[in-house]
Amino acid sequence: MDAIAPRLMNVQKGGRVVLLGYYERIDLPYMPAFLRELTFAVSKEWAPGDLARARDAIAAGQIEVRSLITHCLPADDAPQAFDIAFNDPECVKMVLSWR
Repeated sequence: MDAIAPRLMNVQKGGRVVLLGYYERIDLPYMPAFLRELTFAVSKEWAPGDLARARDAIAAGQIEVRSLITHCLPADDAPQAFDIAFNDPECVKMVLSWR
Protein backbone atom coordinates (compact mmCIF):
# COMPACT_ATOMS: atom_id res chain seq x y z
CA MET A 1 0.00 0.00 0.00
CA ASP A 2 2.96 2.33 0.63
CA ALA A 3 3.74 2.33 -3.09
CA ILE A 4 0.12 2.84 -4.17
CA ALA A 5 -0.96 5.62 -1.80
CA PRO A 6 1.28 8.43 -3.14
CA ARG A 7 0.13 7.71 -6.70
CA LEU A 8 -3.62 7.98 -6.11
CA MET A 9 -3.62 11.65 -7.12
CA ASN A 10 -2.18 10.57 -10.51
CA VAL A 11 -5.33 8.61 -11.32
CA GLN A 12 -7.74 10.40 -13.65
CA LYS A 13 -10.74 11.95 -11.88
CA GLY A 14 -13.46 9.32 -11.71
CA GLY A 15 -10.91 6.60 -12.44
CA ARG A 16 -10.76 3.07 -11.19
CA VAL A 17 -7.95 1.53 -9.13
CA VAL A 18 -7.79 -2.25 -9.46
CA LEU A 19 -5.99 -4.14 -6.73
CA LEU A 20 -4.60 -7.42 -8.05
CA GLY A 21 -3.30 -10.18 -5.88
CA TYR A 22 -3.70 -10.73 -2.16
CA TYR A 23 -3.34 -8.15 0.59
CA GLU A 24 -3.61 -8.91 4.29
CA ARG A 25 -5.42 -5.58 4.66
CA ILE A 26 -6.10 -2.51 2.54
CA ASP A 27 -4.85 0.69 4.11
CA LEU A 28 -5.09 3.67 1.75
CA PRO A 29 -5.64 7.36 2.51
CA TYR A 30 -9.21 8.50 1.98
CA MET A 31 -8.58 12.12 0.93
CA PRO A 32 -6.96 11.41 -2.49
CA ALA A 33 -9.72 8.90 -3.29
CA PHE A 34 -12.33 11.46 -2.29
CA LEU A 35 -10.79 14.34 -4.25
CA ARG A 36 -10.34 12.22 -7.40
CA GLU A 37 -13.71 10.42 -6.96
CA LEU A 38 -11.99 7.06 -7.39
CA THR A 39 -13.55 3.63 -7.54
CA PHE A 40 -11.66 0.67 -6.12
CA ALA A 41 -12.03 -2.84 -7.47
CA VAL A 42 -10.46 -6.02 -6.20
CA SER A 43 -9.58 -8.77 -8.65
CA LYS A 44 -8.63 -12.28 -7.65
CA GLU A 45 -7.27 -13.50 -10.97
CA TRP A 46 -7.06 -12.84 -14.69
CA ALA A 47 -9.77 -14.07 -17.03
CA PRO A 48 -9.16 -15.20 -20.62
CA GLY A 49 -8.61 -12.18 -22.86
CA ASP A 50 -7.82 -9.76 -20.00
CA LEU A 51 -4.13 -9.47 -20.91
CA ALA A 52 -4.89 -8.71 -24.57
CA ARG A 53 -7.52 -6.10 -23.62
CA ALA A 54 -5.12 -4.45 -21.17
CA ARG A 55 -2.34 -4.40 -23.77
CA ASP A 56 -4.66 -2.88 -26.37
CA ALA A 57 -5.96 -0.22 -23.97
CA ILE A 58 -2.41 0.78 -23.03
CA ALA A 59 -1.34 0.89 -26.71
CA ALA A 60 -4.36 3.06 -27.56
CA GLY A 61 -3.50 5.52 -24.79
CA GLN A 62 -6.70 4.76 -22.86
CA ILE A 63 -4.68 3.77 -19.80
CA GLU A 64 -1.56 5.61 -18.63
CA VAL A 65 0.90 3.25 -16.96
CA ARG A 66 4.23 5.08 -17.05
CA SER A 67 3.76 6.49 -13.55
CA LEU A 68 3.28 2.94 -12.24
CA ILE A 69 6.64 1.71 -13.55
CA THR A 70 9.01 2.52 -10.72
CA HIS A 71 11.86 0.15 -11.53
CA CYS A 72 13.57 -1.21 -14.65
CA LEU A 73 16.47 -3.67 -14.76
CA PRO A 74 18.14 -5.70 -17.50
CA ALA A 75 16.67 -9.20 -17.92
CA ASP A 76 20.07 -10.62 -16.90
CA ASP A 77 19.39 -9.15 -13.44
CA ALA A 78 16.08 -11.03 -13.06
CA PRO A 79 16.93 -12.55 -9.63
CA GLN A 80 17.66 -9.08 -8.23
CA ALA A 81 14.55 -7.68 -9.96
CA PHE A 82 12.30 -10.30 -8.35
CA ASP A 83 13.84 -9.57 -4.95
CA ILE A 84 13.13 -5.85 -5.39
CA ALA A 85 9.62 -6.44 -6.78
CA PHE A 86 8.60 -8.60 -3.84
CA ASN A 87 10.46 -6.87 -1.01
CA ASP A 88 10.81 -3.15 -1.80
CA PRO A 89 7.62 -1.29 -0.78
CA GLU A 90 8.54 1.51 -3.20
CA CYS A 91 8.35 -0.87 -6.16
CA VAL A 92 4.96 -0.64 -7.84
CA LYS A 93 5.86 -2.29 -11.16
CA MET A 94 9.16 -3.72 -12.34
CA VAL A 95 10.06 -3.92 -16.03
CA LEU A 96 12.71 -6.31 -17.28
CA SER A 97 14.52 -4.88 -20.29
CA TRP A 98 15.49 -7.46 -22.89
CA ARG A 99 17.62 -5.04 -24.94
